Amino acid sequence: MRDTYLPSNTVGVVMGKGTLWALALALLGVQTLSAALAGFETWLSVAALIIFDILTLLIPAKPKAVCPLIAICWGLAQLLPRFDGAVYAITAYSAVSLLFANMPVAYPFGVLASTSLILAADYAVIAMRYPALSGEVLSSVLLAVLGLSVSAIVGLAIKQSHAVIDARRLKAELAVKQERLARLQRDAALASRLHDGLSNDLSYLLMHAANEMDNAESEQQRAAWRSVIDRVDKSFATTHTIIDVLRVSASARPTDEHPSDGTAGQTDHDGSIRTEAFIEQVNTAVARNTTELDGLGFHGSNSLTATRDRNALVDGSVADEALRLIDELFANIRRHCDTSEDYSCEIVIDGASIAITQMNTLRHSQHHAVIGPSGKGLDMHRSAAARFGGTLDTSHEDEVWITHVVLPLRPASSWRNTQPLHPPSS
Repeated sequence: MRDTYLPSNTVGVVMGKGTLWALALALLGVQTLSAALAGFETWLSVAALIIFDILTLLIPAKPKAVCPLIAICWGLAQLLPRFDGAVYAITAYSAVSLLFANMPVAYPFGVLASTSLILAADYAVIAMRYPALSGEVLSSVLLAVLGLSVSAIVGLAIKQSHAVIDARRLKAELAVKQERLARLQRDAALASRLHDGLSNDLSYLLMHAANEMDNAESEQQRAAWRSVIDRVDKSFATTHTIIDVLRVSASARPTDEHPSDGTAGQTDHDGSIRTEAFIEQVNTAVARNTTELDGLGFHGSNSLTATRDRNALVDGSVADEALRLIDELFANIRRHCDTSEDYSCEIVIDGASIAITQMNTLRHSQHHAVIGPSGKGLDMHRSAAARFGGTLDTSHEDEVWITHVVLPLRPASSWRNTQPLHPPSS
């Protein structure tokens, strides 16, 4: 449980200013009524009531300073022959409870010990001056110390109850933040899947429809394929609108993304796969995309160089990101490369990382159907690469587009405290 300090010029953390004022006014009423019932036989009775009433009214303003003063003054005043300590006992006990409820235990325990020592000194002085009353005085002192101890226990109980309430509130707030974080992660993952899946499929359909339109034997057939192309273009625009909405939602992250228990941002997709299996997945992805490009009339070269270590492991999320990225790079070839130009994709997998270098031209023939670049796909993959501790760089020279990616196969554990955007394929 964390202790909360109560500055002398502020109200308590457990008891707010309104509560302190209510307590002060209640104590003021009790002690004033008790003093009136006891009677004002001497000027000392009136002076004591005025002093304790003033101190009581100062509790809401300066509780740290006033509460110890009340307890200590009450203890010292016991030495006065005509002082009736019972009238102000409730005020003294309440002051001790207030200290224990709002402050670290060292300070209120010091006040409790000081007041108890003062009461013990009172007993010693009175016993020496009035030996016949020593038994009665000792009983009064012990009852006063017991009352102070009970007050301390009550204050600690109040403090503990508020600590439990605060812990439940923080737990509820943490649950809300985690739920919101999960929703943001889901939106980001949906944006990535839409782009990597639906957008890429639409670009493939667009290329296929454009080729069929060029090869159409009649104007009616060309018009039909043009209608297909227009519909695909419209669907493509709608898809990117949805992606934009999801990405804006995913970027609005909570201000406290790292709760103290360290659970925020962790995912359940940290399973690893064998390097050999990962190499086969990469090879299959390259072969599938190459076949699609061949069917659309593209030509180029692909190479895969890998170090096969049966005992090495690849993080499951890295493997998923690498396969998605390969699909994205081949989709970019369909979108932006002309069938009359070459493309290339070189992949190197060693024991520590996977490196991908992909190049294609930016020149297009007159009849080449091109979907305008959105920049969303590579941006999302660049962010994912950065979270894993990798890099994604792009450049162009002499109308040749170059993409170079490096992903560590086993990223540092710290990346799991971020918000991954690419959950594994089902």
